[in-house]
Amino acid sequence: SALELIFGRWVDEGTVSAIAMFSNVRVKETADSEGFDAVHVGYEHQVGYSVNAFYPYALTGGAVEFGDVTGEFRESTVFVDGG
Repeated sequence: SALELIFGRWVDEGTVSAIAMFSNVRVKETADSEGFDAVHVGYEHQVGYSVNAFYPYALTGGAVEFGDVTGEFRESTVFVDGG
């Protein structure tokens, strides 16, 4: 994405050691769980640690209620050479 290209330039310049991208997503239903709305955080660190975290939420009576966070390791897209 364009944002990843900007982050990549900052990595090349040595101005960042970690990045995070936040987005609102809909996690699809699976055989093990119902679908849900979540805040997605894609995090990468120059040491090679990259993870997707999903913070499920529901809007109830004008208030936001958060559920338990889930996560998974992912392939780096910005720190592709480990820093």
